[in-house]
Amino acid sequence: MAKALETPAAGVQRTKGRDFSVGDFAWSPDGTRIAFSATVNPDLVQSASADIYLLNLADDMVTKIVDQPGPDTSPVWSPDGTRIAFASAMGNPRYYALNTRLAVVPAGGGAPVSLTDAFDENPRLMAWKTDGIYFSALQRTAMHLFRVRPEDRRIDRVSEPDGLLAGAFSLTRDGRTVAFLAGAPDALPEVFVAATAPFAPRRLTDFNARTANFILGSRELMTWTSRDGEPIEGVRIKPADFDPAKRYALLCVIHGGPTGIDRPVLLQPDTRYYPADIWAARGALVLKVNYRGSAGYGERFRTLNLRNLGVGDAWDVLAGVDHLVAQGWVDPRRVGCMGWSQGGYISAFLTTSSDRFAAI
Repeated sequence: MAKALETPAAGVQRTKGRDFSVGDFAWSPDGTRIAFSATVNPDLVQSASADIYLLNLADDMVTKIVDQPGPDTSPVWSPDGTRIAFASAMGNPRYYALNTRLAVVPAGGGAPVSLTDAFDENPRLMAWKTDGIYFSALQRTAMHLFRVRPEDRRIDRVSEPDGLLAGAFSLTRDGRTVAFLAGAPDALPEVFVAATAPFAPRRLTDFNARTANFILGSRELMTWTSRDGEPIEGVRIKPADFDPAKRYALLCVIHGGPTGIDRPVLLQPDTRYYPADIWAARGALVLKVNYRGSAGYGERFRTLNLRNLGVGDAWDVLAGVDHLVAQGWVDPRRVGCMGWSQGGYISAFLTTSSDRFAAI
């Protein structure tokens, strides 16, 4: 039944007349100030130059406290309200390929200090608790919860085990408990909670009860060597009745980004467009390639497609196909390819540069 909702009257626009477009924001612990990121205008391209500001609610005074090239976003207050953590390029013009840093600045302004120079991935800033600043990050196809101590920049991994296929971490106010989603190659994501120490997850949901009778293929990580010797990883999906003596049609699904990633979990964001499990049920092999430039494998790997975009990543796809053909599992006459965003560009390049595929 449709229901009409009354919307509240418009509130006071605290930044009225300011020449910027507000991004994310965070209230101070005492509720008197708001830290926020902002770009010079709403144009998407301007996200490359976001800075951190402070709004004093008593007089609507706005002060820029971080002013440096590149994106500075996602402000988070320290528990005592004296400092602000944020995600930063630390002024590096190649921010789009290099690791994001977590940095800290005094709430009154000053020189930002980077805390995560030694961490080789893109951290996703979550919260600042009494025992440190929490963030999540990919580690190859796994995702984990981490904590960095501002006083000595020590980084500890909070979550277990190594191959945890998690995401959407959320901490309680006191930082002692975390909720998150976690899936598996043969299971839909479920909601879990765990103490941050010791980390012993407890499942709260049972969505997989509805799929218990489904006949699903298997998901496995596989590695191969690309044309230039670079090791590449991907996800192979096989039919439930897979027979290594048979040759199967192969469908390659290429993610976007290029800094996207495919993980060996039952439900991926692209499932609505590329129903890999239905294809596997109908007798096809599916290969999802984490080509050079993909997230999760560190800064060096992410920069491998600089000045080689659409070429080196195509090598990685072709090498994955060749690897499966060499194992005797694939009918080389029945190989298809598809992709979204950057994966679509790679597919288009393969259309004109390779005769490997029967359909793209």
